[in-house]
Amino acid sequence: MNIQHLRYFLTIVRCGTLSGAARELHVAQPALSATLAKIEDEIGVKLFDRVRGRLILNEKGKIFSRGCLDICEDYDRMLERVHRLVQREWNELTVGILDIGFPQQFILDFLAANPGIQVNSNLFFQPAGQEFESFHCDLLIMPGPVEMKGVECRLIHSDPLFLTMLKTHPLAGYKQIALQDLNGVNLIQLGANSYYGRLVNNLLEQNKIVFASRCSSTERQLRQLLEKQQGVCVTIPDIWNTMPDADGLVHIPIDTSVRRQCYFVYSAKRSISPLATHFMDYICNFYH
Repeated sequence: MNIQHLRYFLTIVRCGTLSGAARELHVAQPALSATLAKIEDEIGVKLFDRVRGRLILNEKGKIFSRGCLDICEDYDRMLERVHRLVQREWNELTVGILDIGFPQQFILDFLAANPGIQVNSNLFFQPAGQEFESFHCDLLIMPGPVEMKGVECRLIHSDPLFLTMLKTHPLAGYKQIALQDLNGVNLIQLGANSYYGRLVNNLLEQNKIVFASRCSSTERQLRQLLEKQQGVCVTIPDIWNTMPDADGLVHIPIDTSVRRQCYFVYSAKRSISPLATHFMDYICNFYH
């Protein structure tokens, strides 16, 4: 006995005759009669009384009918929940961003190119080693190296480091800047407590760079502080390409093998959704 048999039985109950139920179900009457006989044989009782050519539920049939109705309704609710989940996988994505340099314009471009899809993005500031599941996201965008356990990673891009400054700065004429050239300059730092900020900090501390002054800034305030402090800032293309006021600035590569890497991170415990794969492909295409 399967769910189709139960639906056939309920149609017979509603129509009151095998011929009427067969017409509604678009099946042959002998086949429907055989299905009813199979149901009654399997449970070991007759479910209908035959009264003047009609099928009338007896007491056992009424109990069985109520049970069939409950089972079919539960089955339909279960299918609806599954279909909603599948629909969500195709149309809704939650992305957590732990990379202050990631251009969120890419998400807006993705939404414009894919109408009907919803992407919920949240910016997080969390320490390395945080459990993936605690972010409640389908995907994380974060700088590497990735220290989380139980995840898969996909490289988005790997950026060299640049020094951003005014065109009038003494270092502005260099084609490439050695780390030791940063001794004695005024450093303006972005996101000191972020992954990117810690990457820059470690690089400078390992090379024992001593600054004349050091202060923090946001991208929006960066140009103003560069002018006020006559300083420099370690940046990457994702940062200075999206600065609101970048005119009059130069960006010179730093002579170091250290690169800022950015990854998609997702759970290794469950399969990645088609929408998440499509989103990752779209974003990665910007860099290749």
